[in-house]
Amino acid sequence: ADRATGILPAMHFADVPAVSEAKFKAAKRNLVMDDLMVFDESSLVVSAKPALKAAHEANLVPSSIDDVSPGMTIVGVVSNVTSIGVFVTFFNNLTGLVPLANVSDGFVKDAKEHFSRGQTVAAFVCEVKADSKRMTLSLKASALTLPSAILSAFGKGVLAEFAASSSVDLAKFPLGANVYGIVKQVSKIGVELHLAPSGQEPSEDDADKEFQVGFCTKEHLKDGEDLKSGDKVLCRVVDNLSDKGIVDVSMRSTLVKGGTINAKTAESARKKALKDTGKKYNATVELVKPHYVVLSVASLSSQLVIAPVVGLNGKLDSLGGLEIDNDREVEILSAVNKTLLLAKLDASRLDKQQRKRTRSRGTSIDFGLGDSKKRSRQSITVGSMVTGKILNVMRTEMQTSLSWYVVEDENVTNGEHIFGRVHAFDTCRDINTLLEAPGAVLAQYNVGQDIRAKVIGFETKTDRKGREVVIVDLVPVADDGTSVGSPNASFTAQDLKIGKIYVGLVEKICADAVMVTLSRKVCSLCYCTQVSRDVELLDELFNQNKASRLPVGSAVKVRVVCVDEKGVQVSMLDV
Repeated sequence: ADRATGILPAMHFADVPAVSEAKFKAAKRNLVMDDLMVFDESSLVVSAKPALKAAHEANLVPSSIDDVSPGMTIVGVVSNVTSIGVFVTFFNNLTGLVPLANVSDGFVKDAKEHFSRGQTVAAFVCEVKADSKRMTLSLKASALTLPSAILSAFGKGVLAEFAASSSVDLAKFPLGANVYGIVKQVSKIGVELHLAPSGQEPSEDDADKEFQVGFCTKEHLKDGEDLKSGDKVLCRVVDNLSDKGIVDVSMRSTLVKGGTINAKTAESARKKALKDTGKKYNATVELVKPHYVVLSVASLSSQLVIAPVVGLNGKLDSLGGLEIDNDREVEILSAVNKTLLLAKLDASRLDKQQRKRTRSRGTSIDFGLGDSKKRSRQSITVGSMVTGKILNVMRTEMQTSLSWYVVEDENVTNGEHIFGRVHAFDTCRDINTLLEAPGAVLAQYNVGQDIRAKVIGFETKTDRKGREVVIVDLVPVADDGTSVGSPNASFTAQDLKIGKIYVGLVEKICADAVMVTLSRKVCSLCYCTQVSRDVELLDELFNQNKASRLPVGSAVKVRVVCVDEKGVQVSMLDV
């Protein structure tokens, strides 16, 4: 039979770069690999990435610019990470750019801290220029919706990574199985045990034999039971993927009872869950790990399921806080093995505004300027409606391109460049919502996205190169033409009242004070003695230069204490 020689790059062995590297190093000559997929027809590059293959089957991996349109979610491979953003490659070397402002929902200083070359990612299409074969993409998790098949393929890959590095004999201590153990030590945080393999009972006579170390946290101890060293107990395995060789177990009667259900009943419950695709089940969080959580589903005979908290694009921050005993909804994706189901945690009940806003350095990429040469420039004045493309999303404002407009105002000199400016206060009607969902006001916007807005003012500046630049202040409008901005956005210093409480955004942390923006026109100072009485917080902010507890762009409550010719001074509340 005819043979063709292809290339399987090291980064195409798996979806996760670390796993790809390990598999590549373990590969040997004459190794048989099934189910490879052609990634680039011209150079016969093939791929073994499970999630990428699942995405291809769902028609989510484009091979031509004609296959892509704004609003789509597509899946590709990170081919390069640079100072201006992330490049994602698809079939036949089709490549799109993710500007730095679109890399993550959170703060982005260096894209290399978020993504690595060879990583399989899902991307949201913001803009497509078919004539120049350019795409602008977003990797923000809040913008993505992926089919279950892709999530399942990636989830299995993540779990396989942990299973390969686990020092536990998974066959003897399968997740969900009941095992016996001998109590060895009781502490304030839980109980250490020596475990016998599933189906066997330990005894003190086995002291010289090899044993498996188990641990039961205090949350999983049986209510009212006073344990002591030497006690024999029945418990259920809730995690066996530890690289430290420790099996996490539970002694809760409800969970142990679920582990004693006969195999026929358990199999029936599993088949039911796998058959009802898309159905959501109420589940209880039993264990929380950095990359996954284990939950029990009471309606499925206390079946244990495992759900990754790391998606294609990194940590799933939209899931919110996860704690033991929390009730969460899950959707069963697939079976990992004969005893374990893979699930997806449902985040739909969480407000989208809980997602963190993006900030990045400005990029040199100009979206829309090329098209301006083909258009006749339109005159605009205060009150005009304009449409522009977002160039950069920062902590408290974003910049848009308005290169096809010219300002009609005798007080404004139309310079060489014109840009739009949208303040964070102008994107929410109720300023108090910033406190309910801190750090989320601009998360709904992406670089390359069109935005329709109303002109509310102009300003002329000179940039670093000595060029005249016109800044147009904008307020986004809803579909019905009404402004989405807060009335507080137009406050001046004269409108402020001493003693009154306002909501502001942290603009900058200086050597001895915090700058807080109270409106589009007012920036106040909060000196260190008025920030907080928490000495540790003050030390972090002003001595260690750490702003994790009071990040730039976060919403804070402040009380106005002074308004004079020197400016506005405030004190911070509830920090």
